[in-house]
Amino acid sequence: MNKPFTIMITGAGGFIGSRLSSYFRSSQFSSSLPSPSFVFDIIRIKGEDKEQEVKNGNKEVVETGDKTSHKIVNLDLSNHGAVGRAVADIRPDIVIHTAAVTSQTSGAIEADYTAQNLDNSRALLRALMDVASDDYSPALIFSSTVGVYGDPIHKNGVVKEGDILNPTSPYAQSKMDFETVLKSQNTVRYAILRYANIPGKDAFMNYVLAHKKVTFYGDDPYVRDYIHLHDLCDLHGFVVRHLIDGGESLTLNAGSGVGFSFPDMVDEIERQANMPIERCVRPRQENDVLALICDMQRARDVLNWSPNYVTTKDIVTYALHQNNELGS
Repeated sequence: MNKPFTIMITGAGGFIGSRLSSYFRSSQFSSSLPSPSFVFDIIRIKGEDKEQEVKNGNKEVVETGDKTSHKIVNLDLSNHGAVGRAVADIRPDIVIHTAAVTSQTSGAIEADYTAQNLDNSRALLRALMDVASDDYSPALIFSSTVGVYGDPIHKNGVVKEGDILNPTSPYAQSKMDFETVLKSQNTVRYAILRYANIPGKDAFMNYVLAHKKVTFYGDDPYVRDYIHLHDLCDLHGFVVRHLIDGGESLTLNAGSGVGFSFPDMVDEIERQANMPIERCVRPRQENDVLALICDMQRARDVLNWSPNYVTTKDIVTYALHQNNELGS
């Protein structure tokens, strides 16, 4: 298929949503499809105006050239009637749903995760189902998390899309709950992307950078998967092409497929930032997840996609870049 299409991005004032908007509106997104004919950025959640954030997050468009018509929509996703009217008016071909209360949201309580991440998501899906017809088949890309796996069932810490889910936080639980809702219907095609840790947004690295110290728990290093923002945007581009071309619903890990150990990350931060980092070691905490690494074979098999940024240097470089941007 090679016709114009429309993308609607919820949470476009956020860290990930703003970068996705920039990506889809620039020459970075090309290949087998034209750029979207229109990108609608949904930028308000819980009454908070995010227009400045979405402008800041889209600074890269100035450099690459805006190839796409664009509109910022100030819409409170908790106003479900307004969400339904907006979807009916915009008639997006693709909705990328990144808006959420996260584990790093200040003051968030369990009820917030249910209301914002589950109830609002369900209302958005219902709005898409209401307008879907034989000649209009919208699709939804949902930003989930590898946190839905909980403690990996495989000893090496690798998680696969077919593994049993066992979330251990209200945030991950809310994401799993909406995954279940998506999978229970067949009106709207969907792609569930389970995000790994993201440099620039990662609590561990941000703490190390802010405080210049770190605590390691136990003798065995914690190992996590990190996905570079450029790779995450690129993966979304491949998923959009898959759905626009009529591809079936799918669930994918969104990671690098590489295990990055915390000590190695700290060593690289210390080297690149040229600053000493204080280290201390304490006993391992009960129920800690030692390793969590995404199996990325399904993305390769279905989309022919592989990440490009898979070294500790790549990940730390981007984290430092984002830290400097926020501090400037």
